[in-house]
Amino acid sequence: VLDTDFEGFRSGVQGSFYQHNNNNPTAARINEEAGFPYPTGNISDGDAFNAYFAVGGKFADGKGHAMGYVTYRQIEAITKSNRDYVNCSVGADTDGPFCSGSSTSAQGRFFAFNADGSTNDDYLLHWAEDGGDGHSFRERTGEVFNYGPYNHLQRPDQKITAGGFANYKVSDHFEPYVEVMAMTNWTDAQIAPTGSFNEYNYINCDAQQWPRPRQYAFRRRYSWRYQRHLGV
Repeated sequence: VLDTDFEGFRSGVQGSFYQHNNNNPTAARINEEAGFPYPTGNISDGDAFNAYFAVGGKFADGKGHAMGYVTYRQIEAITKSNRDYVNCSVGADTDGPFCSGSSTSAQGRFFAFNADGSTNDDYLLHWAEDGGDGHSFRERTGEVFNYGPYNHLQRPDQKITAGGFANYKVSDHFEPYVEVMAMTNWTDAQIAPTGSFNEYNYINCDAQQWPRPRQYAFRRRYSWRYQRHLGV
């Protein structure tokens, strides 16, 4: 509720932040089992700053009144990568919680199909960071893409508002007034890189990724198609 009859001067500032100790043993265990990096130790983040200013008063021997205000708010982002308990998307089975994720991975996902259309094998591109040459394939052994760390727990936000009100009593029957308000608000919503789901492309068995003997073998056995993970 706006106090359009405010008189005097008022201002204030407020600050806040979050503090969390990343020491959850279950979170540490399931992230390590999945091979995901995760945060440890104390962390302070999500800083927020608020400030406001208002001034008002009468003029023309009390016939008129005017007031104005300005507010400012700045909030810093928090992503799930800063919290051990949400660093990965948690699933559960009979053995308890585990880190799940997307099977559509940054290395691509390659399927080998038999002539009847049934799936025979499941492969990933063998990156140099993973001990490969970046041009060949290796069998997928359950690897998933961890999309959890990219998502926001708290979005960044910046907001500025300003306004002014004035009125002047000309007579008991005529009192003009002016009201002006403005606001600008910026925030950035972020989600994890997403996959190109159910979009298939076919690989020629003569592709250079295949050594010549393997080309012959796969030409006889499989047709190939793959699902790519975009934006990573």
